[in-house]
Amino acid sequence: MCKVSPQVTSPVSPTANTTLFDKFRQLGGQGAIYGIGTILQRLAAFLLLPIYTNLLTTAEYGVLEIVTITGLVAGTLFGLGLRSALFRSIVDGDDDKHWRVVFSTALYITIASALILAVLTFAGASIVGPGLFDSENGARYLLLIMSTTALEIVVQLAVSVFRARHQPIRFLILQIFGLLSRIGAIIYFVVYGDAGVDGVLLGQLIAMGATAILTLIAARKGIVPSFDSTEAARMIAFGVPILFASLFGFVSTYIDRYFLNGFTTADEVGVYSLAYRLGMIMVFVWITPLKMAWGPMFLSVKDSGDFAAFCAKSMTYVMLIGGWLFLAVSLLSRELILVMADESFHRAYRLVPIIAATYLIWSLRSVLDVGIQIERRTKWIAFYTGFGAVINVGLNLWWIPKYGANGAAWATFVSFASALAISFRVNRNLLVIPYEFWRLTMLAVVVGALFALGFYWHPDSIVYSICYKVGLLAAFPMVLWLGGFVRREESIGIGRIIGSVGVGQKRS
Repeated sequence: MCKVSPQVTSPVSPTANTTLFDKFRQLGGQGAIYGIGTILQRLAAFLLLPIYTNLLTTAEYGVLEIVTITGLVAGTLFGLGLRSALFRSIVDGDDDKHWRVVFSTALYITIASALILAVLTFAGASIVGPGLFDSENGARYLLLIMSTTALEIVVQLAVSVFRARHQPIRFLILQIFGLLSRIGAIIYFVVYGDAGVDGVLLGQLIAMGATAILTLIAARKGIVPSFDSTEAARMIAFGVPILFASLFGFVSTYIDRYFLNGFTTADEVGVYSLAYRLGMIMVFVWITPLKMAWGPMFLSVKDSGDFAAFCAKSMTYVMLIGGWLFLAVSLLSRELILVMADESFHRAYRLVPIIAATYLIWSLRSVLDVGIQIERRTKWIAFYTGFGAVINVGLNLWWIPKYGANGAAWATFVSFASALAISFRVNRNLLVIPYEFWRLTMLAVVVGALFALGFYWHPDSIVYSICYKVGLLAAFPMVLWLGGFVRREESIGIGRIIGSVGVGQKRS
């Protein structure tokens, strides 16, 4: 067990606070770029929601969701956890040749795995597809989604090297290209070709193929004719627990669609899927960019004397930003659904806050897992996500037959909260961090109060309702400031950041 030294847990000096804010500014800068890229990657699904919810029935949208989830599960399984392992191995290296050999080794393994997935799909699509998706078109759906997944496995691994090499601009360019190509292809096949679910899947395949070509061209300098068997074994040993953790995570996140489809109707799946899609705005706007920026940041400062203070304040700031985003997603989802979706989808807004709250607490996991990452105890990630998956399956079997989509949403929240509690305990045993529990509690109380004011009462007029809820969002930082949440050293740090922005604008 790794305990922090007294020096690490001692009060932080003004100089240390200055250093901390420099680190937070760097974290925020990288996070912003990765965040924009990730938002663009996911934005297509949201920009296309008005098309899906008006040109597809709730049942067709439910089928599309199940097909998409099947592709995600396959991508996780055949990705072998190599994205995380590749990043960790590149960070551990100290020369230019090392990262090229490591990247090429991981890439060759990934290409082989993608080819195996493609072969298995072509061999068994006609047998598995119709039963899996409860559709006569199931074989074709399976072929399309698995072909896209095979390409995406390769793309995601190649993109991860840009993150490890601190090249966020390349990452951003690829996401912009992927966004535009996906939207263009799907609109062509669904809107103009009236191809329905087939059009969505075919458009995704064409866009992913084009993205794969561009990505490999961008990463070509890192591809060398070399394979390091020792490094391959090391990456697989690191990645396999991540793989199982990801599979367990997918069970907790997506298995409820299959249970809903079995115990209720495809229409219920469609309504729940829309609510989940909106609730998961928390993931691509906040959690994914946070994870991308947090990894290289905390590893670069893990040996510094103020590491524990950095982690503690990071947890508070993650809750601060995540709490505001939770309010934005939860309070404005009703108006968004009323405007963009057919009436059959309108009841979905009641489920959005449950999903958004799930990912608000889950956003804390990235900062919480520093002990596991530093000690390379990734098996614990597999353990606690597996525990959450078991809880999720049990609650879904219990609650979905009784409560439908509402039961599925609450099962997701409880299972994620249970997994996070175990994560906290495990990391606490590996590395002691003096988290700011009083400030975290204050954040939770303020978020809960503003949510209650905006969700349980709102004007009948959509325009007035939006204005009222935007006012509540604006009140969030004001309430915290007046309540003494912001400390003196943080005010100084914020002033320095604002001052540096002003200087930059004058120079430009």
